[in-house]
Amino acid sequence: MPFARHARARAFSLVEVVIAVGVFALAVTAIVGIMSAVGKSVSDLQESEKASRLVSVVQARLQSAGFAAIQGALQTDTDIADEPDVYPASAHPRDSNNPYRFYGSEDGQIVAIYPSAGNEGDEENDPWTLGRSGTTKADRDGLKFFEMALVRNSSLSPNTGTALDADSGYLAFSIRVRWPAFLPNGDRVTDNSQKNVLIVPAAITR
Repeated sequence: MPFARHARARAFSLVEVVIAVGVFALAVTAIVGIMSAVGKSVSDLQESEKASRLVSVVQARLQSAGFAAIQGALQTDTDIADEPDVYPASAHPRDSNNPYRFYGSEDGQIVAIYPSAGNEGDEENDPWTLGRSGTTKADRDGLKFFEMALVRNSSLSPNTGTALDADSGYLAFSIRVRWPAFLPNGDRVTDNSQKNVLIVPAAITR
């Protein structure tokens, strides 16, 4: 009898068990939430590092492209202000007011403009085919992870006329990188507020 009384005294009630399970569930939920946030932060950091490496590659290519070519590719402050925050469903990347917007693959191996309509899917002229025949638009768009635009620095390079720019020894601008431009399945990310942004100052000399 004394042993039975001792056993009953140490037993947990149903209420205590329910409370313990609830506390455990809350703790697990909190840990899962923290792990998800940490995982996203790591992923964002990795993508930012890729974007930075891509910008370094782009800067070298821009210098070799020549002064006149870059001058014609620069967006103005007005161009940027006129960009919609959310592209209409019918919009195509070539429909923007900047025909020189270009894209980079997530691994940084491909950096190219969106090809003209006549060259889309052309293995020789469209780098997004990766030399593969029979590629679809979704296949090609799925590779376009980073979207890049060159934005003129209106303070350091305020002149927009070719005659005025001809007197300058350099062009100052920013390389604006936004991602993801397209999802792996080829769907375009139309809401710019859902994209990460990296803006890097740059310049080329004659």
